[in-house]
Amino acid sequence: MNEQLEAKLVDDLRKCGFYSEMRTIQACWAAGWECRGSFTYFDKDERATRECDFQAVREWSRVDEHDGAIHVMARLVGQVKKAEVPWIVSKDRRSKFRDDECDNITITNAPDGDRISDIIRRHSLAARTGWAGTSIHEAFKPPTDRSRWYSAFVSVCKAAEFVFDGAAVAPRLDSHFEIIQPVVVLDGLLVAAELSLEGKLVLTETDGAAFTFEYRSDAYERPQYALDVVTLDAFPRYLDLVAARMSAVTDVLRNRR
Repeated sequence: MNEQLEAKLVDDLRKCGFYSEMRTIQACWAAGWECRGSFTYFDKDERATRECDFQAVREWSRVDEHDGAIHVMARLVGQVKKAEVPWIVSKDRRSKFRDDECDNITITNAPDGDRISDIIRRHSLAARTGWAGTSIHEAFKPPTDRSRWYSAFVSVCKAAEFVFDGAAVAPRLDSHFEIIQPVVVLDGLLVAAELSLEGKLVLTETDGAAFTFEYRSDAYERPQYALDVVTLDAFPRYLDLVAARMSAVTDVLRNRR
């Protein structure tokens, strides 16, 4: 391959977002997750197969020869978006955000619901930032253009429901807890916006935002979803946050015995 063609291909892969997807998958592998790209799911609204950019899975298991096994699993179902313009998140510091057990997609037979819910809340992106995102504006987007963030949010929630439908019917004999987390990875600038007490618009760069996203239809009845947006550069740290959350859940299940 000549150098000129190679340079054009590299530029194309960066512009279209394929390089961003590769970096996301590589970050998952480096953190000990199983991950594959081009994850397909069935869209129950459209009655058609759709594609999500990646699904990552990691399990935290403890096995005791007398007490049996404990299985704790996290699944990330995600879209990766390359953005040339900033995504601006409306910041909300006031709401008591996300009790998690209601909004997160979980599968468990553990009786320690209150303790697990508290762990999920404390080891969440919302707890780390101290605020919630309520909406996103794509800077300089013409009003008539479709919002990329909204379609990405809907896609990952539908993909997460598809994963839940399969996981919920899987046979399980031991203690288990599984969480299915919709996530959007942004290769671009993420900015948080809020008003000061004087009404001045305050903009700050951020590396992540947690949302309670509402999507319902005849085919999707869950009232809302706990969904995270994280920048590509911060994605490895986000994986560490998820790992800390799941390790803490594993400790709760182990200590119950």
